Amino acid sequence: ANWYNNSHFQKYYIFEFIPIWSLDKETILLIWNKIVLEWQYDYYHISILLLFSISFISNIFYFKKVNKLFIIITILLFLGSVSYALLWFKNFREHDYYIITMYIVVLFSFLTSIDIIKKTNPNFLNYRFFIVLGYLLLFFNISYSREKIYERYNSSDIGKYIKNQYKDFYTITPYLRSIGINRFDKVISIPDFTLNYTLYLSNQVGWTEFNGVLLDSVIFDNYIKKGAKYLFVNGNYLQNNYPWMNKYLKNQIGEYGQIKIYCLNTLCKSILQKEIVERYICNIENINKEGNIVDSSENLIFDQKIRSNEKSFSGNYSVKLCKNMEFGLTTVIENIQANQEYQISVWRFPKNNKSSIVVCINSPDEFYSNSSNVVDYNNNGWEKISITARVPMDISNGKMSINLWYQGDSCAFFDDLEIKKIKTIYKK
Repeated sequence: ANWYNNSHFQKYYIFEFIPIWSLDKETILLIWNKIVLEWQYDYYHISILLLFSISFISNIFYFKKVNKLFIIITILLFLGSVSYALLWFKNFREHDYYIITMYIVVLFSFLTSIDIIKKTNPNFLNYRFFIVLGYLLLFFNISYSREKIYERYNSSDIGKYIKNQYKDFYTITPYLRSIGINRFDKVISIPDFTLNYTLYLSNQVGWTEFNGVLLDSVIFDNYIKKGAKYLFVNGNYLQNNYPWMNKYLKNQIGEYGQIKIYCLNTLCKSILQKEIVERYICNIENINKEGNIVDSSENLIFDQKIRSNEKSFSGNYSVKLCKNMEFGLTTVIENIQANQEYQISVWRFPKNNKSSIVVCINSPDEFYSNSSNVVDYNNNGWEKISITARVPMDISNGKMSINLWYQGDSCAFFDDLEIKKIKTIYKK
């Protein structure tokens, strides 16, 4: 385990005891409440826990009649579990699965109780109702476990976050094979705070940023030396501005939903090309018969009628948003399909004001993103912000809503909104 930690540049395995007596009373109470109030019923229903308690007490009461091997194993497992809990107590605060180790006591306690029943009333085990009861308990526990697993991965906040954050990885494997990435090619997948979730979903081997191990180029280079050939970047991770990562982003060979794929060596000959297939420009100069602002081709209608002639980047008009009117230039594009890419930009005044471009597809739960990333500026106080939105793979015939959002305390002006639909072409 120590070799694994050192060779993979992380601290996944724990080598030190953190016993209960090294903690203060407040921490002990916090962990105890976590176990009793939150995790206790994630393993067994309360009825099973009561049966276990009755079983364990009965085994002690009928000590002279029990199978000596069973009772010795049960007692040793119980004492071992108590010792384990006392020495490992602090770790129970974060990880409920550490407690699973102790539930072997439940199995041997029940086996011991069944042996007692067999000796005291041998015909009882042959009764049909006892057999039926056993099967009912089995199916009850299976159903209960299924319900708890569903809650954890679908209903809990962390479950919903993980499912939404990594949803494109669920179907990415055929695409990876189509661009020449095979099952055993090693990859680096970011962001992924788990040990191997995205690797499992994409059916690849490699590394994630579990425990924050991917912190600098030294670690990246070490993984490349160990055989990492590709880099998966999911979502808007690169907007966090990590300058040291730029040298790894020179050869993009694929894009699937929110996931960008880069080659980390010089052997890749794949070429990824992008071309504009649709383009909408709204310079705030055109309105339709109803008075709504429209783009230059009048294909897009914006839910905005008020224009300002106080300032403009080009032409005579702009859109003015203030504290009491924070949203503007809202429009909807229909028939959005999976894996389509849209680039939206707008000029704003003054520089560094608190505003952003917001993109939502169908609902915020399905896709939501906002950005104030500056890509250009001039000497007159205007700057251009931009956002790139790629439609998730589980969306078809969707509706994409685009609008501007001002969050400042005064006012800001916006002009020359541009929406580009991009087609990605992969060539070998």
